[in-house]
Formats: sequence, C-alpha cells, structure tokens
Amino acid sequence: MAPRKGTGTKRSSGRKSRSKTYQGNAAYRNPKRPRRAGSGGGRRRTKPERMLSRRGITLLIGRLIFMVFILGGLTVMYYATQLPDIRALDTIKKQQGITIETVDGRVIANYGDVYGNYIPYEQLPKSLVYAVIATEDRRFFEHHGVDIIGITRAMVTN
Repeated sequence: MAPRKGTGTKRSSGRKSRSKTYQGNAAYRNPKRPRRAGSGGGRRRTKPERMLSRRGITLLIGRLIFMVFILGGLTVMYYATQLPDIRALDTIKKQQGITIETVDGRVIANYGDVYGNYIPYEQLPKSLVYAVIATEDRRFFEHHGVDIIGITRAMVTN
C-alpha cells in the first residue's frame, strides 16, 4: 500500500510535508518568515478584512453618526439664517386696495384692502373666541394641547 500524500511521511529531502497548515497554530507557522510582536501567530489580514471586522464596523458607524450630526448642525444653521426677522412678525402688511369711484367722486366699492384697525386679543368678544374654537376643536378646553381622541378619530376616518 502506497503512502498517501500530505500525511507527514518522509520525502526524499528528509523534511515532513507541509501541505496541511493551520494558520492559527504557532507550531505550523512558516519558519522563513519571522513573527512580528503581537501578531498572535495568525496570518496578516488584508485591508478589506480589517475594515469588515467588528472594530472596523464600529468605527464606520461612529464616523457615519458623526457626519450626520455635522450635516444636521450645518442644515439647522443654514435655515436659521433664512428665517425672517422676529420684529417683522407683528407688523400688519396691508395689500394695496382698489377703490371704484363714480365720476363725481363717490366710492362705490373697495377691493383687496384689509379694513379696520388692529384689535388686541383682550378686546375680542368671548363669543367670537368660542365660535372660532368650536369650529376648529370642540374639545379644546378638555385636553392639554394634543387631542389623542381627535387624532385617533382622524386616523380611522382617513
């Protein structure tokens, strides 16, 4: 019976066959290549293998989160500069109106202009306030700003 190849039988050179190698076992390492300190005896991993390791994936996720925070901050800063001036919010901008007059100067109609003066909230009649609230949210005084029942009803309806 002939000996099988790779079983450790002697060859003509007198050395054992090294066809079977175990990369993780230091006893089977290549004697021609010196070991580096801290290498653990295994083969050196390529760059793609190192990037796909647990540490590489963690670093990649950390970098992505950092980039999202940076981009989010820059976006907020951009839109903050685009906001209108807060002092201009309480001014009333009236449209230019059209007044239709007769030949002798009598006003027939006005179109496009907002009539009247600014009225503060305190001077509005309570019945007007309650009428507007009733058309918008009939349970306005029963919840604390978010009407869960109304939202659920809208979700079921739509």
